[in-house]
Amino acid sequence: MSIPGQGDVFFEDKGHNTPCSRPYWGVSITYNDQQWGFYYDGGGRVNVGINADGSVSFTPSSEGSQVVAGNGPPVCRVP
Repeated sequence: MSIPGQGDVFFEDKGHNTPCSRPYWGVSITYNDQQWGFYYDGGGRVNVGINADGSVSFTPSSEGSQVVAGNGPPVCRVP
């Protein structure tokens, strides 16, 4: 995803890369020198906000999904 004048946001599917059974799937998100992890079960959706200063924010919109700043792991949920 390209943000004019600011750079590109990259989403990389990591498959099952969590230590959890829930959330099971992971996506690495990078923007400039920042990184996030988006973790979800089936049908994961994340809303992307672009602020006036060019910064971005991510809000999970599917039940049980989570966004973690940096390389941290998700919070595991009991199935």
